[in-house]
Amino acid sequence: MFTKDKIKENFEVLICTLFITIIAFFIAWPQKVEGISMKPTFNDGDIVFMSRILKTIKPIEKNDIVICNIKIDNKKLKVIKRVLATPKDHLVIKNGLITINGKKIDGINLSVYYSIDIILGDNQYFILGDNLNFSIDSRYIGPIYKDDIVGKIVF
Repeated sequence: MFTKDKIKENFEVLICTLFITIIAFFIAWPQKVEGISMKPTFNDGDIVFMSRILKTIKPIEKNDIVICNIKIDNKKLKVIKRVLATPKDHLVIKNGLITINGKKIDGINLSVYYSIDIILGDNQYFILGDNLNFSIDSRYIGPIYKDDIVGKIVF
């Protein structure tokens, strides 16, 4: 038989479970980093927290770290990368130098053998791994779309 105290206790457990589920799914969902493409920022096996809802509340900006779905050889992969360029940016990579909308970007040393001159479309992003020599990113797969971005890393 259910008593008032038992019903109240079960209701409190249900509310707590619901609250934790909402926080975990929308605010901070743990993700394990696999691979070395984001070294030295993240190492293989590190745990990061991703927000699914933050990408809809606050626009994705340059330098944000995101988790996104990409397709390679008909395989769907979930990867963690840094956003280099955002929608409508004019990105030029030539002779190892990067410019976005005419402004030189320092601190990223790309191969002199890779070049691109592109204006990103609506909802397109150019992503890179921090460990450029060991990263499959927009240099190989092209720009990704906002719908490919699962969430933003919050910590």
